[in-house]
Amino acid sequence: MTDPLLGGADDEITREAPVVGYQPDPALAVFAESLRGVEADVMRLVQPLSEPQVNWRPTDGRWSIAECIAHLTATGRAYVAPIEMAVERGFRRGYLGGRDYQPGRIGRWLIAQMEPPPRRRMKAPRRIVPQRVESAFALKRGYEEMHRELIRVVLKAEGLDLSRVKLSSPLMPLVRQPLGTWIAFIAAHERRHLWQARQVRQEPGFPT
Repeated sequence: MTDPLLGGADDEITREAPVVGYQPDPALAVFAESLRGVEADVMRLVQPLSEPQVNWRPTDGRWSIAECIAHLTATGRAYVAPIEMAVERGFRRGYLGGRDYQPGRIGRWLIAQMEPPPRRRMKAPRRIVPQRVESAFALKRGYEEMHRELIRVVLKAEGLDLSRVKLSSPLMPLVRQPLGTWIAFIAAHERRHLWQARQVRQEPGFPT
């Protein structure tokens, strides 16, 4: 789902060699494609906007478009290393196989909380609250670089049983879920803040 006008970050992502004897869980390709789709939509939203436009905030204190995207970048960066370590641990322990991953009850609830439109406002952990206004160029570059790494570690899980490999969230350490749930959670979180950024673009006072 790359956009030829915006560049093909997907082309720069090298897929890991598949595990011999094990077919990848088709859910993994769905997750990766979902992430690519959000990235393309983010770039289409941000690409034509000026510095004042990406940094404009609604009067009710909601985040600007820049803050929404910077928040996604910070969140993705927080998850990349823990996911990669969990993937490597899964291969070492031989957690192979598994087909058509589906989250459990708690996982479904976590993912549903992230899907747009938001059911309620949530306070982001301090670690991933955007601390400064970024230029449009830095905003796009940071998000694309993070996403390249995120998709790389997701595809690195080919051949693993996404239900047996588990990890705690780096942002909610007491919450431990299967790898498949966290990947789906991140994709839903990205859709949530893409929706939020689009709402800012539709505000009556948005600069032209």
